[in-house]
Amino acid sequence: AKHQLDFDGTEEEFENSTHCKLRPGDGLDAISSLAPGSVSSNLALGSTNTVYAWLIQWLADNLGYDVSSIVGLPYDWRLSPDKLEERDGFLTLMKKRIEAAVHSNGLPSIMVAHSMGNLVFRYFLEWLRSQLREEAYSRYVQNAER
Repeated sequence: AKHQLDFDGTEEEFENSTHCKLRPGDGLDAISSLAPGSVSSNLALGSTNTVYAWLIQWLADNLGYDVSSIVGLPYDWRLSPDKLEERDGFLTLMKKRIEAAVHSNGLPSIMVAHSMGNLVFRYFLEWLRSQLREEAYSRYVQNAER
């Protein structure tokens, strides 16, 4: 069977031939390991490329974070941040998940971004600034630092 991924420039959507919409994985599972069981993972330590699994474990063991206060925010790298917000409400969801994690644990937020995720996170901060008044933005950042 042949599978094909098409991009419709008018819809700004990627679809395969069965019209199944593609989205990134969700939560910690989506960032803990990369392609477990694949040929390339056999070259990695422990037969799995444990992208952020080690960091999640370290935060839990050393700083008191737990799964309920650690949030993975994988995104669709094919789209710009403004399109992610338009299509999925990604930036709004990101804000809500960060707030919930800080509230649930009472510990400061620690943001870790990798590669293009750094640009997405910087865009998020600018988006947040435009969504909130300047003083509310400053208060939000100060609360996240606690």
